[in-house]
Formats: sequence, structure tokens, C-alpha cells
Amino acid sequence: MGDKMPPDLPVEILIFIAQIIYLSDEGRKDSLLSRQKNMYNFCLVGRAWYSAGIEFLYRSPQLARGNNFGNFLSTVSPQSRAKKSNVDLGSLVKELLLQELVHHSSPSQTARLLKAASSSLVSFTAPRVSFAINSLAALSRCQNLLRLDLSLVMGSSVSFRKLKKTISGIKKLECLRLPTSMNLVHTDEDQWPQSLIDLSVGGRVDYETMLDFCWPDNLEKLTLDHCVNLDLDTLGATLGNKRLSQVLRELTIGPYNHGMWEIEVENEESDFPVVEAIESMEKLRHLKLPADLALMLLDGIPRVQASPVQVLEIAPAQSGYELDLDSGEILPMIFLQALQNQYSNVWCFKVCSEAGLFLNDDYRQKIDDEVWLHLPDNDDDPQLAEFESLHSFGLIILDETN
Repeated sequence: MGDKMPPDLPVEILIFIAQIIYLSDEGRKDSLLSRQKNMYNFCLVGRAWYSAGIEFLYRSPQLARGNNFGNFLSTVSPQSRAKKSNVDLGSLVKELLLQELVHHSSPSQTARLLKAASSSLVSFTAPRVSFAINSLAALSRCQNLLRLDLSLVMGSSVSFRKLKKTISGIKKLECLRLPTSMNLVHTDEDQWPQSLIDLSVGGRVDYETMLDFCWPDNLEKLTLDHCVNLDLDTLGATLGNKRLSQVLRELTIGPYNHGMWEIEVENEESDFPVVEAIESMEKLRHLKLPADLALMLLDGIPRVQASPVQVLEIAPAQSGYELDLDSGEILPMIFLQALQNQYSNVWCFKVCSEAGLFLNDDYRQKIDDEVWLHLPDNDDDPQLAEFESLHSFGLIILDETN
């Protein structure tokens, strides 16, 4: 008997099958590569199957292995003399996650790929060495871009002024990760996209610049990590910015900020600008601090008015710093006192395993009980249901994988 022909199914059924295959590997190791291989095999079954699956095959291409990048670039953006497809394959690309590319590409090739996918691209993670100033023109054409991650890009490749000018025209951009080796400067002449609500900052931050730095008007989430000179004075100047205090809802201070402890803390008032800046953020609901910084900032005098923070998260200590036995012994008491005073609105208290080791069963119970006391008495409060859809209540000890 000859080979059987593929089943003749309605296109709606084929699209439904493609969707199931596309989503079936989510959460598994190497799921993106496995998904791409499965969708490739799906498209080989027959013409109808190809038509139903091609959109999923090109949606988020995996390009870091072998000649994948070069072959893909030639397909979606063929040279002038090459035979072109009847379908604009570049318009099917939604995600370009190029963080694993090293020597596979060049800046001109990255720009060419961005140009080919510009009409449909919603998420772009730039490669370390093959994104440069000649990529900015192509990037500016990506008008549907929602998420832009440039954290791996060498800061010397693109200046902050030119980058901000480029993204100012990407009206839909919501999330931006700046290069971690970039120098931040004043650029009042170019506005941030109005839709930008999530910003990650690294690189060099200057005290004088941060005092009146022009932050996005509608910024809700700020992450400070991989900053090379973020000492306590500069951190206080950054967080004391008037615009941030009016709009910020979520603040993360990461574990890889260098220079935090280069200025000696001579008295208990040295950290007050940072403490007061955080507690003056009237819309702040989620605060994440490395354990060593939390040890200092939470060990303060009781405040007249409690912070509005509802999720307080203690992350591992900053790189190169470990909690010793002396600091670990006072940590439980500092946590409990902070929750009883300036953080008495916290409904969820997350503690990393490193700090959790210093919480014995008695303190864990006391802290958990204290957090539950902060919840409204009315179980029908709509805020409770909304909060519970995102977080758990009480004390949560995070393991290494959280």
C-alpha cells in the first residue's frame, strides 16, 4: 500500500490543533525549542496544515543554535536577488528573543531582522554584541512594540540620549530594560512614551542627575539593579524624586548594585533620606529589598503614618554580602517591629530562604499572625479578592527557585 494522505480536516480544526501543540510545552525545560520543532513537523504534514501552522511557527523563533539565525534572516529578509516568498513571513514574528546570540549576528543583520519584523513585533530582547547605533532606525519602526529588553547591550554602543529619542516615538511601549552599562543623563527634550509603566535601570547613575531626573509620567514599576555607583546618598536622591513619589506602585532594589556600602554609615540618621523617600510614595504597593539593605532600612524609628505597601519582599543579600550570625539574630525582631509600625498595611510578607533560616518557628508564627491582623475585617471587601488573585496572604518563605 502507498503512503496515506494526511487527513482532510477543516481549517478551523487544524488551527485549534496547532494552538494546542503550541501551548503544550509551556513550562518545560527547552520548551521553546521543543515547540518550534513540533510546529515545524506540523507544517510538513500538508498544505492545509502548513497554512494553519505557519503563524505559530514564526511567532517566536529560536535562533541561537547552529545556523538558525542566518537561515531565518535569509527567509524573512532575502537579499534583493533572492527569490521572495509570496507571504510576508516577517509580519508573522511577534517575539525576537536574541539574548543567547553571541557571534551569530552583526549590528547590520540585527537591524535587517528588526526591519523585516517591524510591523508585528511586540517583544524584543537584544543580543549583547550585535545591537548598536545602526539598529535604532529599524527599532523606531516597531510601532507595536510592548516590551523592549536592552539589558545585555554594551552601554557604549548606544547613548542614552539617542536611545530615548528613538523610543519616544514607540507609542505603545509598556516595559523597558535599559542597558546595564549605560550612563543616565538629562534629556528633557525627548519625552518617554506615555504608555511606559515598567522601567529597569542599571549602569551609572549620578547623584546630581538623579535629584531631578525626568522619569516617565505614568511609571508604575521601577527596578534598580546592576547600577555601578548606587550608594545610599544616590539612592536617596533617586527615590526622593517628586515625580516618582506621586506615581510609583512597585519598587525593586536588586542584589547587583555596586557601591551601596562605599559610604560609611556613621549614625542611624544616614539612611533617613532613603527611608523617608520610600515611605512618602503614596501609591507604592509592592516593595522588594535585598536582605542586607532591609536590615538597615526596616530598623528605623516608628513613623506617625504607615506606608501603604501591601507586599513586602526580602530578597537575597547583595552580591558579595552575606548575612552573618549577629545580623541574623536581630533580623526576626526587626521584621516584626517593622510590620507592627511603618509597614502595618502589609498583607503579604515574602522572605528569601537565606533570611528565612534565621526565623525560628516561634518568630514565623508571630510574623504570620501579625500580617493577618492587617487584613480588613470584612471578608467581602473587593480588595481582598483582587489581591488574592495575585498574591497569598501572611508570611511566605521563598525557596531558591521562586
